[in-house]
Amino acid sequence: MHTPNVISPYHISRHIVRALAYRLALTDKALERHLARFFPLEARKLGIYLQLSHPTVKLDERANRIHLRVNLLVRLPGQITTEGQLELSGNLVYDPEEGAFYLNRPEICEFSLGSIPRGYLTPVRVLVRSLLSRFVTSVPLFRFRSTSLKHRLVRSVVRNVEVHRGKLRVRFALPKRL
Repeated sequence: MHTPNVISPYHISRHIVRALAYRLALTDKALERHLARFFPLEARKLGIYLQLSHPTVKLDERANRIHLRVNLLVRLPGQITTEGQLELSGNLVYDPEEGAFYLNRPEICEFSLGSIPRGYLTPVRVLVRSLLSRFVTSVPLFRFRSTSLKHRLVRSVVRNVEVHRGKLRVRFALPKRL
């Protein structure tokens, strides 16, 4: 008697993951388009107004880090306005529950600001750090879409993410057995 071939979910998912391997690659421009939806970021505290705008992304393959550069606008009491730039970098971590990648432990690499009264420099830096820490913990750099079958299939088998050849590439790995 002939028994029908049984295809296990393990074999199906293995073939799907193989087909998708290294197919999920994000460029710096794609990340910029995604992040641009959340900008400008604004904060006000103690009469200080802060605005972060125009995010640009640079992928650093040597250090496997992502750099985010933004324009900075500061308005102080007394109609004092100055501009500058801010760059932070971090690596990505994946949250499988959310199917999203977040910037992990960001570090400020560059902070340049036009002249402001010395007494305002520390409050401005504190406000910038506060705004950035809220942003990086709440806004993913990339999220798998729940409406995409491909994204739903791979979100549980993400192994790591790395910067390789100018792109952010997601690698997949199968569990030993389902």
